[in-house]
Amino acid sequence: MRSVLVASIAMTAAGPSCSQAGKHATGPTVQADQEAEAEVVEILSGLRTAEVAFEAVHDHYWPVSLRPRPLGELDGQVVPWVGSGGYEFLGYQPSGPVVGSYMVVLREGGNDFAAHGWTDLDADGVPAQWTAARDQPPTRVTPSHVR
Repeated sequence: MRSVLVASIAMTAAGPSCSQAGKHATGPTVQADQEAEAEVVEILSGLRTAEVAFEAVHDHYWPVSLRPRPLGELDGQVVPWVGSGGYEFLGYQPSGPVVGSYMVVLREGGNDFAAHGWTDLDADGVPAQWTAARDQPPTRVTPSHVR
């Protein structure tokens, strides 16, 4: 019998808040963007691994709710991971605070999944988005200027 992989990751703080970062193309803004993107890629990779492992044992993928906060509340600030939302059944959750929000939806009649991650470092209400799937590593969906 195969055992389920419990995907855990070590997270680091996502750097300075947008109000501290300014709007320059160098310095803290670039660092905050890089750290946020690294977080999203790491969490989506972890979710992808956990979904594949879950499916290998249970013969189906598992959807998880948007966590830790609604997209309208994204503001570039790091927050603690909150809530279950199905992540406990999947066997995955970040091990520290996060700047983004994440969810997994089923597609193709449940034969595939899409893991989504969003950030809004400049708190303008237009979040940056990344997506991953069974056969797709984390990929940025929005243009790079969307923070």
